[in-house]
Amino acid sequence: MAKKITAGNKNVSATLSGSGYEFTEKLLKQAAPETFKLIENEFSKILEAARADWPVRAKGSKNSRGKLGMGVRLSADGSVVAYIDNNAEYAWAIRAGKDSDTSVPYGKRVSDELLWKPSKKIANKIAKSLADELFK
Repeated sequence: MAKKITAGNKNVSATLSGSGYEFTEKLLKQAAPETFKLIENEFSKILEAARADWPVRAKGSKNSRGKLGMGVRLSADGSVVAYIDNNAEYAWAIRAGKDSDTSVPYGKRVSDELLWKPSKKIANKIAKSLADELFK
């Protein structure tokens, strides 16, 4: 899935990579292997669909399509968060134009349509998988 794991709150943040990442990924795979596999598969599908449908400006593109990614983050309260994002600082503001080569409706935010909405659709499936796995 990801090659790094981040954790943080207002005052402190840390990034695990290499063996720190491998340790955390191994822990997640051992605690809930089916759920981890489900997250990887579902998020990979969303990510690939977003890459294929992400609009690119004909002139002056800053390659926001190339900044799409997914990973795992540890939150300040200790919960594990799997995510899909676009690291372009302006990605949240990209809207589909009249002549954009995308299925996103004109004027809609691309990240909402291609990342956020598909992620929300699979959230219950992932939560159910995790609950089933933890209460076996």
